[in-house]
Parts: sequence; structure tokens; C-alpha cells
Amino acid sequence: MDLLANLIDREEARDKIQQAGLDTKVGFFPFTESSLDSFCEYIRENPERALPRAIIESINECAVSAFRAEDALIDDNRVEAMRR
Repeated sequence: MDLLANLIDREEARDKIQQAGLDTKVGFFPFTESSLDSFCEYIRENPERALPRAIIESINECAVSAFRAEDALIDDNRVEAMRR
């Protein structure tokens, strides 16, 4: 998935994944593989969500939610919370 290719530092992501033993791959970080799929589906549901500004806002919403819960990854629950 190229959505995150320009938004993350791949070396830093690789280090964090290895150090914390996170269940994800560099290309999906900071999402789990399934939550990134869900996130992309969420974007495709509404063309307005596909605007770069909207995508960044949505990623930020998920990331802040995970950070507040002290979770290292954005999981399916965080993405599903955006639908509510």
C-alpha cells in the first residue's frame, strides 16, 4: 500500500516494530494490516474522504485515539470508531 509510503520514516518504523515486537509490517505501520485495509475501505466509501486533507485528518484521528489509549498501533477498533 503506497498510502503511507511518503508519510512514515521506514527505518524508524522498522526499528519500532522490532523493538516493541509489534504485529505489523513496515508498509502498514502505524496500522495493523487489517486495519489499513479497513481504513482504505472507509476512504473509498465516500469520495470526499479521498481528499488528501481528509485522509490526513482521518489518520490523525486514529493515531490520537491510539496514543491516548497507549496503544502502539492503530487497530480495527480505531478505524471502526470513525464510522460512528
